[in-house]
Amino acid sequence: MLAVQIHSTAQRQAVNEVMLASALRLTSAIEQLVERGFTVIKVDFTPARPTITVRNDAHCHAMVESGDAVYYSFGKRDYFGPYKVGQFQCGGCRVIWVEFGC
Repeated sequence: MLAVQIHSTAQRQAVNEVMLASALRLTSAIEQLVERGFTVIKVDFTPARPTITVRNDAHCHAMVESGDAVYYSFGKRDYFGPYKVGQFQCGGCRVIWVEFGC
């Protein structure tokens, strides 16, 4: 992980504002996802690209069928077999899920 060097109060304030804005985006997106029936199972708090992982279920498949989500990664793992990863945007955050055995 790359550490940010902070040399002044203004820099500290700017970094804190970025972190707070990212946290607020995550909070809002999680609330929206819960209201829509998704189950949130993980959050990656990276300020430039906050990512929320949801449980793979019928909501995810409906998003792909409607064109509101896409599959962006495909592969095969030794123990889990074939997989694909889907994604869509919600509240300024990336939302992903993984499907195994597809």
